[in-house]
Amino acid sequence: MLKTKGANKYRIGNLIGVEDSRVFQLSEQKTIEDGKKKSWLDRSDICVIKNNDPLKQALFEYGVGYSQLRYDSKAYVLKKIETECGHYYPRIYRPLLESNQLDFMIPYEQREIHKLNNALYPFPPDIPNNRNFLLSSINQLSLFKEKLIDIFNHISPSPSNLNSFGPEIKNLLVLACIEVETQLRGIFVANETIQRKNYTTKQFVLLKSILKLERYQVYLPYFPDLPAIKPFGSWRMSNPSSSLKWYSAYNEIKHNSEMHYAQATLRNALAAVSAVAILLKAQYGDAIEFWNDKIGNFLLVTNNIKWEISEMILPPLAKDDWQIKKFGL
Repeated sequence: MLKTKGANKYRIGNLIGVEDSRVFQLSEQKTIEDGKKKSWLDRSDICVIKNNDPLKQALFEYGVGYSQLRYDSKAYVLKKIETECGHYYPRIYRPLLESNQLDFMIPYEQREIHKLNNALYPFPPDIPNNRNFLLSSINQLSLFKEKLIDIFNHISPSPSNLNSFGPEIKNLLVLACIEVETQLRGIFVANETIQRKNYTTKQFVLLKSILKLERYQVYLPYFPDLPAIKPFGSWRMSNPSSSLKWYSAYNEIKHNSEMHYAQATLRNALAAVSAVAILLKAQYGDAIEFWNDKIGNFLLVTNNIKWEISEMILPPLAKDDWQIKKFGL
């Protein structure tokens, strides 16, 4: 990646690649097909490295489009991106590095389509995800939403009522926690290198930092008196089950419902449902198919994540040429 130095900061520039001493530039291409935003990278040759010259020297000494900038070459730095083009982690969201984040060199004939960015961005990117899993998950969250609405028809969702408990709240808490376990297990299995027989929170807690779960919070905009919900904020490696109060309550109820019935509180049920919503966003990002139709603004999931360039994924070098890269759990 080529970056220009500015006053106390860098301005991100173009993507440069090297293969067998050949230096090339990567330019982003976009189109819309079947309701999805297709994004890929094209290569254009810049130069061939001679006499083992350093890349930057070769680029500005005799590179096409760069040699005329050689007198200003000190204003540029090269930063290596570890991500390979088209590699993605299954069920782990990482934003797609696009030309609105980088000043890609855009071929002249492609400039017109880049004027349509505002039209392109509402379409979800075509990063391969299991659509059946996604739709099943969004439908399950939609059912939880409807159960919450029904509960709210009998118990006002106000801070003073968060410790209310009852059979419908208990059922919702149990079902939502089962879905949380299902989602965490699916993410873990998709990214593990050694298959396990059993999965517990000892494994699942490893996903906290990978998915940045502690950065997410959920609001219920229709009920502004309710505080923000951060279900994964207290999750700890040292006590991965008991550090989540809502999950610990579910475990107690699962093993002895009569004894621990009072832990089936509205507070815990809201946390469990919010955890499901967060896990969907942490897997698939903001552009989730049917989210607006099924969930709408009932659950507002936000985060304070600032993605580093090194964390983002690059489009493939050919359309649809995506490759799975397991996180190695």
